[in-house]
Amino acid sequence: MTGTQIRTDTSPQQPYGLEHDACALILSVRKRGESTYGTLKRALGALANMGHRTGFVDGEGDGAGVQTDIPRELWARRLSRMGLRASLATDPGFWVGHLFIPRALDLQGVRERLHEAFAAKGLQLLVDQPGRVRPEALGPQASIDAPRFWQIAGCADGVDRAELNALLFHVQTALEKSLQIHFASLSATTVVYKARGSVEMLMRYYPDLQDRSYHTAMALCHARYSTNTVSSFERVQPFALLGHNGEINTISRFRQEVEQLGIALAPGNSDSQDVDRALHALWVDFGLDPIEAIEMLFPPVPHELEAMPPALRETYIHLRHTFGPYTQGPAAIIARAGDTAIGSVDALGLRPLWFIETEKEYVLSSERGAISLETMVRDARPLAPGEKIALSVKRGQGVEILEHPAIRRYVAAQVAQRTQPQVFRTGWQSWEPLTPSGHGPERAPDGNGNGAPTQTRTLRAVEHALLKVAELPQPIALPWREPERVTTIDTIALAATGWNREHLQEIESLASEGKDLVGSLGHDGPLAVLSRQRVNLADFYKETVAVVTNPAIDRERETEAFATKTLIGVRPALNRVPDPDDLLVVLETPLLAGGHPDLGDESLAHEVAAALGTLTVDELLAQFAPRVGWLALCVREGENVSQALDRLVDEAIGAVRDGVQCLVLDDTELFEQRAGWLDPHLATGVIDRALREAESDENLRRRTGIVVRSASVRTLHDIALLCGFGADAINPYAMLLASIGAHKPQTMIRDEQLLVERQRSLLETLTHGLEKVISTIGCHELRGYGRVFSAIGLAPSLADALDTPNYFGSEQVGLTWERLDREARDRQAELRGEVKAQLARVDRFYPKFWKKAEAVAHGELSLDEFIEIYRNLTEEVPVALRHAVGFAPVKSKIDPESVDLSIGHHDLPVLISAMSFGSQGELAYRAYAEAARQLNILCINGEGGELPDMMDGRYTLNRGQQVASGRFGVNAQFLNSACVIEIKIGQGAKPGEGGMLPGYKVTPQVAEARRTTPFVSLISPSNNHDIYSIEDLAQLIEELKTVNPRARVSVKVPVVPGIGIIAVGVAKAGADIINLTGYDGATGAARKHALQYVGLPSEIGVIQAHRALIDAGLRHRVELWCDGGMKTGSDAVKMILLGANRVGFATMAMVAMGCTICRKCNEGTCHVGITTHIKTIEEAEAHGIKSFEPRDPSRAVEAIVRVFSALGEEMRRITAQLGATRLQDLVGRADLLEQVQCQDLVDLSAMCTHYPMKARPEGEPGVGRRLTRPRNTLTKLITDLALSALDECEREATYQDEAMAYDRALGSHLAGELVRNPALSSRIDRMHLNFGPSSLAGNGFAAWTIDKLDIVIEGGAQDGAAKGANGGRVAIMKGLNHNGLRLDGSVGKSFAYGAQSGTLIVQGDADSRACVRLSGADVIFGGELHRPIDDSEGVLGTYANLKGFACEYMTSGRVVILGDPGPYAFAGMTGGVVYQQLSPEMGLDERALRRRIGRGAKVAIQPLDDSDIPQLQELLGQYIAALEQTDQLDTADQIHALARPWVLQQRFVKIVPA
Repeated sequence: MTGTQIRTDTSPQQPYGLEHDACALILSVRKRGESTYGTLKRALGALANMGHRTGFVDGEGDGAGVQTDIPRELWARRLSRMGLRASLATDPGFWVGHLFIPRALDLQGVRERLHEAFAAKGLQLLVDQPGRVRPEALGPQASIDAPRFWQIAGCADGVDRAELNALLFHVQTALEKSLQIHFASLSATTVVYKARGSVEMLMRYYPDLQDRSYHTAMALCHARYSTNTVSSFERVQPFALLGHNGEINTISRFRQEVEQLGIALAPGNSDSQDVDRALHALWVDFGLDPIEAIEMLFPPVPHELEAMPPALRETYIHLRHTFGPYTQGPAAIIARAGDTAIGSVDALGLRPLWFIETEKEYVLSSERGAISLETMVRDARPLAPGEKIALSVKRGQGVEILEHPAIRRYVAAQVAQRTQPQVFRTGWQSWEPLTPSGHGPERAPDGNGNGAPTQTRTLRAVEHALLKVAELPQPIALPWREPERVTTIDTIALAATGWNREHLQEIESLASEGKDLVGSLGHDGPLAVLSRQRVNLADFYKETVAVVTNPAIDRERETEAFATKTLIGVRPALNRVPDPDDLLVVLETPLLAGGHPDLGDESLAHEVAAALGTLTVDELLAQFAPRVGWLALCVREGENVSQALDRLVDEAIGAVRDGVQCLVLDDTELFEQRAGWLDPHLATGVIDRALREAESDENLRRRTGIVVRSASVRTLHDIALLCGFGADAINPYAMLLASIGAHKPQTMIRDEQLLVERQRSLLETLTHGLEKVISTIGCHELRGYGRVFSAIGLAPSLADALDTPNYFGSEQVGLTWERLDREARDRQAELRGEVKAQLARVDRFYPKFWKKAEAVAHGELSLDEFIEIYRNLTEEVPVALRHAVGFAPVKSKIDPESVDLSIGHHDLPVLISAMSFGSQGELAYRAYAEAARQLNILCINGEGGELPDMMDGRYTLNRGQQVASGRFGVNAQFLNSACVIEIKIGQGAKPGEGGMLPGYKVTPQVAEARRTTPFVSLISPSNNHDIYSIEDLAQLIEELKTVNPRARVSVKVPVVPGIGIIAVGVAKAGADIINLTGYDGATGAARKHALQYVGLPSEIGVIQAHRALIDAGLRHRVELWCDGGMKTGSDAVKMILLGANRVGFATMAMVAMGCTICRKCNEGTCHVGITTHIKTIEEAEAHGIKSFEPRDPSRAVEAIVRVFSALGEEMRRITAQLGATRLQDLVGRADLLEQVQCQDLVDLSAMCTHYPMKARPEGEPGVGRRLTRPRNTLTKLITDLALSALDECEREATYQDEAMAYDRALGSHLAGELVRNPALSSRIDRMHLNFGPSSLAGNGFAAWTIDKLDIVIEGGAQDGAAKGANGGRVAIMKGLNHNGLRLDGSVGKSFAYGAQSGTLIVQGDADSRACVRLSGADVIFGGELHRPIDDSEGVLGTYANLKGFACEYMTSGRVVILGDPGPYAFAGMTGGVVYQQLSPEMGLDERALRRRIGRGAKVAIQPLDDSDIPQLQELLGQYIAALEQTDQLDTADQIHALARPWVLQQRFVKIVPA
């Protein structure tokens, strides 16, 4: 491996992987269907109002664009000037193309090719000329590589519009591939203007957009926020058909599936570009209606299917089988094809999209604040999770609007019409459910009295196309059913297939306990690439987690969206009726029972499978007989691994061409013939890819399923990777055998009932584990999970064969083809008994180390002795990449005493990483903070609130406070008690896992700090519910800096592929610090699977982030921190040499106090008093804890100080040794490292390469530095005016103003000022902030508000309003439009997130996740039903007042909901009460309410009791006061009437935790 690039699967042009982006998005459609210039102008103006959603570096925007009708009047003038007939511009066959031609290309040659290509399709170019641009409008970066903007046009006589669209599309794709040019648009209906820069730049750059003759009826606008500064014109949106706000988490699988349909995707495209290309092809090549194409690409989740009428459900099952759920992730889409536009929101409602109606236009927008409320004629409406809306322009007549229910009926009609209605109906009627137990789906009452799937999930197990259940399958010979071919899977077989002792222990625990195994204190085993023990290919891979732009999902609370369904067999072809001979089997889980006679007879295996909605491997293959193809998973005599793969590929392709519909990769021959071992992941990945890429009329991969039966499947990680590599079903028979102890005759279970229970428990736990794996990448259906994992140490050619990211790869060392051949031979020798086989032990580092660290803490071991011991241990058991490198020899005479280790105002470049109160006991928690103060370093407080006395100012300069998903105790006071505020991306000890503090750890003291109820378990969601994109992160950073301008903001992210790109995006978002957490860290409890297999090492993160930030010119703006298994000063210096500024330690602080690494932190019984709230020996005895040794507080602090002082001394010595007097001068000096061991295992030469800083670019001549307007100046102005009033001894004041979308975090700055200055706060009784009468405030309205503030707005507020509220009043009331009509009064996403006290009123509706993690405030939602509800088609969110997931994770507080609470409500609610009005006359009765309660909710619906009436009257009284204050007396009278006791008793119920 040479050069500086550590990732081997990317090009030098994209060394950090593909960028991500988000955006502002808006579509404006003229209501009467006429074309005007005003439509364009108003749309671009609205886009400019969302400038805060776009990315900027040094005043230069990431990109903006607009798609419109072809401006035919403008083109008529242009044609006339060219001597052509002006009327051509209005001809139906007239088309226009906009091209970007790189300046490096020969222009004349490109033009000649253009003419040739169009002529070949019978299309004549009439216009071929440069488009008008003003280059001076571009910024310096855009100017460097600005392509030529070229315009072409022609007219096709006698060609209908559909055929013309297809011809243009084919010309475009061919030319883009052959010439490396980019078509912004090529169409007979639309044009696209786009450029790198700001929205304001767009009209300056393209003079056409300022021409009054530019008329359009539709305008789709987009402004980009890229995670990369190296943006380009080509990546700017809109693309040909769509604009996209979000990210496709499942893009890997999406690309595979799209290409299997025969749709060509260009390499290196963004996810949005690929979705656009797929949509375009479905429209023009496959003839799908654009509405149907969007529904196919973004299908409803399985839960929605269950609620559909049968005929509609059949249609959507067919669509999901034809394509599938491959566009998962946070996504708001607006697409336009022809005269039809469609808006769509992702299934979980993560990205915002609002439908707005003004006098002149219908609008879809990321923010309704982009449109002035004065111009609106009815309430704006957010789209609910999974909702779509279509607008079809009838030129000169009007616009037809299809709401979501109508869209589904329309799609069903389209599908039926296209697939021959009678045949389609007959085929679907024969798809009868088959359940293994022989009866229909079982449903048991849930906590709400609803029918819900039982835990054993006995839903229908198999659906198969055009094959009646009554038809018996043909018999099939199964090798494991032939006695002469069966091999006992003993410890020899297990050792030869890569098992170790821990694997067996974990299987035993999974099967006996029936739940995920939990561990603490990270992972201290070696990376596979460094291991001297046997490892399989899967061990070299780490799973990826969601970061910033693609949030993780909570599978426990948002379970409706999750599915582990898998399809095996022949997928239906687009536009074709299924062949009666084609078979498709659908299972609820990819795991198959049975597979070995030692597991019991087939009836027992059937019982195991039936409980999970799956089949035995025997049953599955019997369904396909005789269309089963067998592939021997082994290396035969005379073969090497590569040749064995070639054999399997040839056999697989040949078999599928011959009609095989189910391929089985089976290792029977491995044991029967004692053959060479072949890794099942390698074989699966190679075969899957070969079938996808084989030449065939119909893609071969869509014609067959892949089943893997292998003893080498050992773990959940193995199973997840097999699914990602392409396996449709897996028979982990060796895991099943291990679950019953079959590897040793003396331990094997014989009892039939226990045999079934153990195997069922194992498969069920593994299925739940699969849901957890996919959830952490933001994926909710297993079918979308692709190759989203990455390897360390694979030969580049091997990684290329598997098409996965890879780091530190070499063809000479690591996992090479030669090593695979050696493994095949070595394992064959063990199977033959030629070499003794033994289950390997797993090397662990801490058991050999913790006592040595404790000895340093006690002063019993000198620093020199400690350094020597650590050096010897890392040579004996290297577990991290940094252990393989040492410091290069440098001649130096510097005295260590002269070395400066300081950074900022801290003495050491180390910190105590985040550990929270609750997970840590009070003694340890206080000791970390006090030790940090004495050492003058930073201590980050984990997400757990704060002890009140610790916010008195003593620790502010050494304290960091963490803002994570739970928002425990996060308020203005909390945020002003620290010098660093850290946003944790992906909650949990392992990012994205989420977490739960058990009730026994929620003591009254913990409950006070976390603002919750004692002894009630606390859930930490898997992600922050106000960060679904990079611009959301920028918003939160701005809100935090607004409430505490003195603090620096850190963003803590896990290390994943593409971390360099992500770091650039985080820096652009305004972060001061980027904290990279490696896979092997984490002090808290997490699944053992996650501890070992999730995330990448911190070394990779630091290298990639440091270098990407240098390339982007942003490295000087941020500090880089890292943590993850750090233990010594030498570890810290190595990370600094790689590019970090500070290094975090957490477990070492615990070890210093006496932690013995027992890894039972989650149990609350820590015998040394660190992670428990037990404080005395007497308490310990009462809890049954033996040998309890509580720490002495002062000695605990002394121990931490002593250990960290030793770290500092070691760092001084090393810095002097390296010839420097200041450690920060060595940041990024990786050339001072050299690889000193493991050279036979991994090549780290690219790690030890200096990556120099780049000179800052000079200012643009005549322009200099570009400046942009600050986005929240009003909130600071309000503070200045309030302070002026206080100076004049006023105790109460009122500020009145209008607010716009760019006025963000209004009131937050004043709240922060008051909590920082208690004396100032004591001089004020109340400060009133009134905004109206037509105000739509920007994001973060009234965030972090306090009891001194009373904030009222008439109009509405956007996302994140009243988050972290801790007192006072916030009222969002309806405003006045230009006709005096009261409208809106609604809020955006995540209203009152983490609010702890105060009164919060919303008169209108709320977007999704209102009151998420409500922790004590009073909330009133006044929006009421305006039309009867109709749940018959399974669409619950379209007209709901709260759009979904309301009151998620609520721990306390009171909520009143007067309207429809929306779908998926109350999941994770553990405290508080919700008063819900029922409206039976509108269809909202108790049964309808139960349909809206999330499956993950454990709540009860109860009638009001006597104590509820006065509470409800009090809350409604607050609402009445707000109505009267805003002169809405009629509405106030209605609420007065509602508040009568007998009416409340009759119309309200309460929802409380069950």
